[in-house]
Amino acid sequence: GRAAAQDPSFSQFFSSPLTLNPANTGNFNGTLRLSGNIRNQWAAFNNPYATYTVSADAPLMQNKIGAKDRMSVGLLLLSDQNGNGLFKQNFLTASFAYKKGFDAEADHSLSFGFQATHGNSRFNTSMANFEDQLTANGFSLATTESIASASKSFFDLNAGMIYGISTTDDKYFYLGLAAYHLLQPKTSILNSDYTLQPRFNLH
Repeated sequence: GRAAAQDPSFSQFFSSPLTLNPANTGNFNGTLRLSGNIRNQWAAFNNPYATYTVSADAPLMQNKIGAKDRMSVGLLLLSDQNGNGLFKQNFLTASFAYKKGFDAEADHSLSFGFQATHGNSRFNTSMANFEDQLTANGFSLATTESIASASKSFFDLNAGMIYGISTTDDKYFYLGLAAYHLLQPKTSILNSDYTLQPRFNLH
């Protein structure tokens, strides 16, 4: 059978610009942007889902690029764990984006962004409970399962674009499209045939 799941996400998605769209890299007014997010879902149930991110992005060579354009780089660290650490995923992502303004004030602009990601998945069987361990007193027996703890590393690419319109100094409207997992990497630890399917985001 097949199973479908989702990437780690945040309800306050606008506070995590580099996970929303690679073209968001450097898409702000300023010289440096730092962002951090914590999602601790259903914490009362032994911390089943916890996700953490920290990111930094900044424009480059502003004195050498025209005032209406912008070239930017960024770095994103994301850690996601399930089952109180039974299954963990860590991602290190480098971002690059270029924003092209179409008029003198760059009130109309188009940004293109790319991300290269190194990911690692780890399954810790020392924290797992199996059916043959269950008794009336809980999981107190030794298991006969022979699944070993394992990890899998992989490489992936994301891309995106944003069309922006600025009507005044403090009003900015945009339409963005992003595509994730362009390389469709094999991420499964126990089944090497499973690949991460592309995901698309329109915002």
